[in-house]
Amino acid sequence: MGVSPWSPATPRQRVESDRRIADRVKEALSVEAATLDPIALLQAIRQLQEELVCLSAGTVPGSHGAPDAVALDTFLASLKTAWESGPIVRPTHRRKISGPRERRRPDPLVEVVDE
Repeated sequence: MGVSPWSPATPRQRVESDRRIADRVKEALSVEAATLDPIALLQAIRQLQEELVCLSAGTVPGSHGAPDAVALDTFLASLKTAWESGPIVRPTHRRKISGPRERRRPDPLVEVVDE
């Protein structure tokens, strides 16, 4: 199966057409591709997404959770009016307080400043 360098190709097709890849690697990829089931993969993704939603709705079993944690429903309901309370100031949004900036290299005119 030759793939033109200008035609769109999947990563697997590009590997199969690449002469630098060993034949045993190409064969292993073909065997693995034959065993893949897109429907089973989709079911696994949806199951993991459901678990993620359950985790976001509460705390992880066995953990203490954050002391100021807000329930997901409360958070989502507060989004409607969040703009009214103004911007949230986080530690990363604050500017660093710095003193006066000093010279970083010697003053070239220090010797002739009196002249």
